[in-house]
Amino acid sequence: MKIAEILKLNRHKRNWSQQRLAEELHISRQSISKWECGAAVPSFWDKNKVWLSIVCGLVLAIVFYAASSSMQIRRNTVEVWTELPKVALLIGLACSINWHKATAAFSRLSVCLLFILVALYLWPNIYDFISGYVSGYNNY
Repeated sequence: MKIAEILKLNRHKRNWSQQRLAEELHISRQSISKWECGAAVPSFWDKNKVWLSIVCGLVLAIVFYAASSSMQIRRNTVEVWTELPKVALLIGLACSINWHKATAAFSRLSVCLLFILVALYLWPNIYDFISGYVSGYNNY
């Protein structure tokens, strides 16, 4: 349930108009209207969230849910950016190896097995990176 639906439902339960709720919160009726139609959301640090929880009888966790869901997107973006240096280091390492000498030191079978082992070890991270990138791109 979205914050807009929660606000509207609780206001209707109390048989309050938007004007009455706005007066209780010391804000404009237009702000309440924007919140209820989903055009705006109370900002994360807005003191009105505390008043909303008291006046409407809402639990603070429900009120903060709307803000935390948008913060989750930011947190996922930070996790992706912390993975990028690891991938860059791996690519740099792979480029700096003298592969002619490496293949001479190892048999083809051992090199193939090592490549498969590294690929299997890294696949979950690569898959998470790609799916996170696609998910973030779709949400944006």
